[in-house]
Amino acid sequence: MKRIGIYVGTFDPVHDGHLSFADTALEICHLDKLFFLVEPVPCRKQGVKAVEHREKMVQLATSNKARLGNIILEDTQFSVERTLPWLWSRFNGCELYMLMADDVTARLASWTNIEDLTRHVQLVIGLRNAFSTRDTKQKVELLYSTRGFVIEYTIVRTDLPHVSSSKIRQQIKRGQKPAGLPVKVEEYIRKQRLYTSSKTGS
Repeated sequence: MKRIGIYVGTFDPVHDGHLSFADTALEICHLDKLFFLVEPVPCRKQGVKAVEHREKMVQLATSNKARLGNIILEDTQFSVERTLPWLWSRFNGCELYMLMADDVTARLASWTNIEDLTRHVQLVIGLRNAFSTRDTKQKVELLYSTRGFVIEYTIVRTDLPHVSSSKIRQQIKRGQKPAGLPVKVEEYIRKQRLYTSSKTGS
């Protein structure tokens, strides 16, 4: 049975921290392949660049990595009810692993149909410096004490915890050279003049 990783995110823009997390998850979880899935309309973020730009940047960032790829989400947002059956259909017979940042774990209890997700998908949680392994475990295990079900998960400490999309956007807006961007992504951002203004999708 093949092991497939799914990394859902905004990726505005995708950066070396995302790629480091993906590469580490590939090795630790023995994944056969990992796919980035760009969420077109993130429910908790405003003013993101057009999904076409973000998908293109992911394609450029993963183009030279055989075990990384990207898939296009058919809906505007990720949801367990609609997205999980779609993933199962696309990767029929595979074991699915879902990558997420540690700050997402605090919101898992509020997800609709979270039981269905945790019953069929193993979680891979990327740990940043601001969060300890103990803190993250407590957040995940809170689901057991409040909802009564166990989650299979793996905690991965990322190699580049300080790199973030928000910092990169700020650096570009200030005219500074962004730190932590793949070369091809940086070239694309420069050619498309992304993040130099507040216009969404520009």
